[in-house]
Amino acid sequence: QKTEEGIVIVDEDFHIIKVNDYFIEMFGYDEQKIIGENIKKIVPIDRTRETDNYIYKLSQGENVNSRTIREKANGELIDVSIQAFPVSLEEENIGYYIIYRDITELKETKSKYKNIKDRYKALFENDYTVMLIIDPDNGKIVDANPAAVNFYGWSKEELTSMKISDINVLNKEEVKKEMEEAREKSKNYFNFKHRTVNEEAKDVEVYSQPIPFAEKEYLYLIIHEKKIKIFEGE
Repeated sequence: QKTEEGIVIVDEDFHIIKVNDYFIEMFGYDEQKIIGENIKKIVPIDRTRETDNYIYKLSQGENVNSRTIREKANGELIDVSIQAFPVSLEEENIGYYIIYRDITELKETKSKYKNIKDRYKALFENDYTVMLIIDPDNGKIVDANPAAVNFYGWSKEELTSMKISDINVLNKEEVKKEMEEAREKSKNYFNFKHRTVNEEAKDVEVYSQPIPFAEKEYLYLIIHEKKIKIFEGE
């Protein structure tokens, strides 16, 4: 299996003496042309001071673990992680070993995740649609929006110290069964009675959707109070 690490060996003056195939692929240099060049060949101008600091640390016998930006042969910038450490022979420093990993995709994924979180927050933080986030493992209410606070009458701190079974008039086993169905996506619409702080039982429609956050799946609940329709005869 091909390693996805660009590996470079440099001498004590930080001139490149050996690179692996993935380094060539990663940075787009011809191997014969990059050998003998200073490692700063792939460093953007605005990262020179940072690189000088890395070089100083390595020359003092320290390791380097960092994330930064490097420059390809065509001028394109690339997000990388760096691991570097001195190579010694009989206690004499003979050079340095540097490993580069392309983390562009990782950064893009984090950026997309942040955008999703921002959109979720904008949607969630409203005072007109009741929304709750539930941990399906134990039924704990992990978040409640302003509309939920207004609807149920408890403060956000009180709601997030409760379980969904505390506001659902069904018994705990029935609530657990309904959560499992919601979690397995076999059912996403429910009719319940939810109690409020003053013990009033309200008929509600609940729409449930599993959402992943931080490697765990939660249930996102949107709750509407049922309104009794009165039809007047002629």
